[in-house]
Amino acid sequence: MENQHPDHIPPPDGLILAGGQSVRMGKDKALLTVAGVTLVEHQIKNMLPRVQHLYIAANHMTDALRSRMPHFGEDKKLIWLEDHLNGAHGPLSGVMAALTKMQFSTARYLWISSCDAYGVDEGVLPLLQKTLLEGDADIACLTVDGREQPLQALLDCHLGSDLKPWLEAGNRSVFRWYHRHKMVAVSLSDTHKGCYNINTPADYQSLLQTQTHCSDS
Repeated sequence: MENQHPDHIPPPDGLILAGGQSVRMGKDKALLTVAGVTLVEHQIKNMLPRVQHLYIAANHMTDALRSRMPHFGEDKKLIWLEDHLNGAHGPLSGVMAALTKMQFSTARYLWISSCDAYGVDEGVLPLLQKTLLEGDADIACLTVDGREQPLQALLDCHLGSDLKPWLEAGNRSVFRWYHRHKMVAVSLSDTHKGCYNINTPADYQSLLQTQTHCSDS
């Protein structure tokens, strides 16, 4: 990969993963709300201005989410994906669907975010881009408190040619697939530590309490 400055490459495409099983939460995380707005809508508002196209992989949640957000219906940058693997390979099914769509895009990179990541702000994408390019890497993955967050990442679109046979062979581990390629870790600075990964009811309540405290202060 030729080392480039982030300002000299086209904006990436984006992908929101919103079709998970939400087992630990006990209900669909995609429909959880903060200040009356679904987590998916928060992500759309954050990512849409920064990408060429924004794909949403929602599987069984597609109809429910689209009915909640009719005001996004006319935005041609927003594309609801059809997962031809029916989520059989977990999040990588959605990644593959997005990479397939990117054949028709001028974007070189795909910015991935799961719907349950709240507070990923405008500073995260430039940080991912800078680290990936400086490291001459294929994938830049966020780490929080030393732990990799594989569904918060930026990856080179050429990886689709490797992901397709990987999935066809029955593999589904995001970590294992990432580590087949050159990956760099991106640690969030103190200025970006307001990110929440919402997996359980306790995580969700903690986020709501934080938002309440912020509004009261």
